[in-house]
Amino acid sequence: MTSSSGFPSKSGGVNLQDYKTNGMILEFAGIARALQSEFDKEGSNPVLQKNNIALLVAHVINFQEKHCGANAPQPRPFMRFPFEIFRDYKEHGHLHRLLRIMISYCVAQSWYKTRYVLNQDNTVQTLVDLNDASLLADFIVMFQHIESHLRKQGIIKAKVVKFSPLIPVEVQQRLAHIVVEHGGRIANDEDDDINTAVTHFILPNNADMLDSGDENVRTIEKRDNLAFIHYWFYPSSYDQWINSDLIDGDAEHIEPPQGAWRVGLRLLTDLDKFNEWMVEFDYEILDEMEAADGDGDERRLQA
Repeated sequence: MTSSSGFPSKSGGVNLQDYKTNGMILEFAGIARALQSEFDKEGSNPVLQKNNIALLVAHVINFQEKHCGANAPQPRPFMRFPFEIFRDYKEHGHLHRLLRIMISYCVAQSWYKTRYVLNQDNTVQTLVDLNDASLLADFIVMFQHIESHLRKQGIIKAKVVKFSPLIPVEVQQRLAHIVVEHGGRIANDEDDDINTAVTHFILPNNADMLDSGDENVRTIEKRDNLAFIHYWFYPSSYDQWINSDLIDGDAEHIEPPQGAWRVGLRLLTDLDKFNEWMVEFDYEILDEMEAADGDGDERRLQA
């Protein structure tokens, strides 16, 4: 664990210029090639070129941050997609499948044909201009459609939550509303099938969950002179590359537990705050008595 003092400002969005670099554009080469094979066999549509696919993805991320992120107006129209999707550059991977859904949806819409196909004055090089406020309602419906299909395809997986009896009933009710509102389900003692599918066992917060005002990070990956970092108690959309000189220590690989995650209830209140599923390891409680006693997690303090 390292203090974030002196780091670049963090955000749930991305810098568009980063998605215009040669290195980032090359990440999209396979996806762009596959999309052209399916939607533009002649390769004449600039919308499906790798540089414009990269830029489209950046705009999708920033659209979700603006309209669905922590500072977005309430009520937020849909939950932010798991950010790991946007880092899956493999052909036929999750990002490729998201873009296939998006393109197939757009080409079937009358607003798309009118604004982008028939309009001779259209100069937009990406599939859609997500900054066009006149189409905001249509874009929101589009993303809701994409979310529905990502869930059907198992790319966005439903969370199944069970509460510790140490959490007061009235608090459980409030937290259950957050879970359901964000596409999850609540396990109960009467339903054996859903109990076997529990993904998260929610405990009272321990001392590590208290908001001390300090911010800490851990290193996820190191590459050349760069380090990819994660901020504790922030979702993955806030992860960023920084100069490796700013951080000590090696990259940490986090193994998921066998069975359900055992996490403090702050995970759910932060889910409600950011409208994005949080990183479980930040909230993990290894010993149920730690939650009851309010003691800190020794492994976390030594991280």
